[in-house]
Amino acid sequence: MMRGMELSRRALLAERLRHPPGAGAVLISIKPRYAELIEGGAKRVEFRRRFPTRWSGGRALFYVTSPVRAVTMEAWIAGVRRGRPGELWEKFAEMSGVSRREFEAYFSGAQAGVALVLEGVRRLESAVGLDDPRLRAIGFRPPQSVEVLAEGSPVLEMLNSWGGPGRGRGRRAW
Repeated sequence: MMRGMELSRRALLAERLRHPPGAGAVLISIKPRYAELIEGGAKRVEFRRRFPTRWSGGRALFYVTSPVRAVTMEAWIAGVRRGRPGELWEKFAEMSGVSRREFEAYFSGAQAGVALVLEGVRRLESAVGLDDPRLRAIGFRPPQSVEVLAEGSPVLEMLNSWGGPGRGRGRRAW
């Protein structure tokens, strides 16, 4: 057991070295039900049909869709695993927070998918809603699924300066 934990810590450290906190983030749109499961710890892996191939881990921000319509939490993507849906289910079912039926409905017709292993989930000090004038001022539009936010992007800078992830009032070291 201890050896497995040590390997897990090494893998997490390697991911963090490849994608340090200043290297940007991904913004992921998610339904409120799944956001609640992630925040409560019942869902520690997020499945996606597609995910940027150049992203192997790092910071994730979660935009929770209607009726919430706000960026409400962040997490560390400790691992990105790609594979056939059946393989992903076999490996991550216990961490998924969803039923097999939900999983199969989501991946219906897909030949491949992605599992994002989440760690360090935390609610933002202040959720940032779509009606926030700061977001309107920078022309923010929530992503359909996932958007990579490069370091220096207006959205990332705005969240960082307002006590959001990584810096500002809610500064937190990974």
